[in-house]
Amino acid sequence: MGMRKDHELHGRRRSRNIGVFLALAAFVALLYWVTIVKMANVGNPWG
Repeated sequence: MGMRKDHELHGRRRSRNIGVFLALAAFVALLYWVTIVKMANVGNPWG
């Protein structure tokens, strides 16, 4: 049994999955950052 070449759709799916992962990671990082900023401004009456 020789090496099997991946189909073109596998490459497209992989790149789309990487894009979805990066978007989700950016969203989680944004939520984390907003939470930290909100917690830092607990004593601020205008925050």
